[in-house]
Amino acid sequence: MLNTGLENVLADLNKNGWHEQTALIRAEFERLEAEGVAAANRLANLKTDHARALASERTKERERIRGIMTHPEAANRKTQAEHLAMETDLSVDVAATVLKGSPTERTSRTPTIEERAEGLAEFGAAHGGVTFGAKLDPWAKIVDQTNKGR
Repeated sequence: MLNTGLENVLADLNKNGWHEQTALIRAEFERLEAEGVAAANRLANLKTDHARALASERTKERERIRGIMTHPEAANRKTQAEHLAMETDLSVDVAATVLKGSPTERTSRTPTIEERAEGLAEFGAAHGGVTFGAKLDPWAKIVDQTNKGR
């Protein structure tokens, strides 16, 4: 569709006997306009395809992350699973293999020496008729013999 200004120029040329030139200009303008419309359509299609591809990749990435984080091998390995899911491009299967070979996270703290000894008899104390200490130590006999010079 020609704009009004160009339409007026072509009308003037046509009045002055420039019929052939006017027809050529009109045909060329229409050809260029059709090419522009076709190019705009191609661009719109490319944008749509690109948006679809991005959405598809986003979905795949979310599925990969979810697969790693919820995999049975991720149990008690949450920190490492999160790292593998968010900071690498590993597949779910490869990440599961890595997790399987990794130690599990500690879910509780290591008890202190006092806590571990709580309720145990002290060295040398009698408990239930048995004396705990050097005489019950398997090395005691060897140490006694060495001390006595035998």
